[in-house]
Parts: sequence; structure tokens; C-alpha cells
Amino acid sequence: MANLFDLTADYLQILDMMDDPELDQQTLADTMEGIEGALEDKFDNYVYVYKQEQGDVDVLGETIKQLQARKKSKEENLKKLKKVMTDVMNVTGKISLRQHNTATGYRRTRKVWLLIQKMFVIFQKTI
Repeated sequence: MANLFDLTADYLQILDMMDDPELDQQTLADTMEGIEGALEDKFDNYVYVYKQEQGDVDVLGETIKQLQARKKSKEENLKKLKKVMTDVMNVTGKISLRQHNTATGYRRTRKVWLLIQKMFVIFQKTI
């Protein structure tokens, strides 16, 4: 079966040939009818492919939205985990913690020292 471009070229060629009085007009009309049918079938198939691709695009869009939401959730979990670890290290005064497979630490900055002092003051007030 010919592709859409070849069918279009054939259609235009037959259309030009219809102006020639020396050619058999019935044969050209039959040929034109056959090309029109093939064009309609091919175009119908293009519409099916287009709709399928559009559906794929829609599904991919939804998947992207879901993955972005999942990514955001994971990033929030990371922030919470980091905050818990930092809070524990601040409260205990540990600058670094070493385990069998991990080593965790941070630099003490003025901000951290102020946080430790505030926590100490709050702790003293509750006692």
C-alpha cells in the first residue's frame, strides 16, 4: 500500500491528466476513484494513530504529575529526616556520629550555637 504522500502525488497527477482530451476519461475517473478510496483509508488510519498518540501524551502528562508529586513528597521526607538528625545532634552536642557504614556530621556555625543555647534555656525552664 502506498504512503499518504505518494497517494497525494498520484491524485494530483491524475487531476492534471483529466484536462487532457486525448486520454480516456472513464479510465482516469476510475483511477481517481481508486486513489480517493485509498486516500480516505490512509487518512482514516492517520486519525487512529493521531488519537492513540494523543492518548499516550495525556497518560504521560498524568504520569509526570504523579511523579512530580511523589518527588516533592520524598524531598519533604528528606528535609524532615535531616531536621531530626540535626536536632538530635544539637541537643546531644555531637558534631559527628560514626557508625559501621555511615559517618554524619556538620559544622557548628553561629546559628547552630544560638539554637543550642535557646534549647538549653528552654530545657532549664522546664526543669
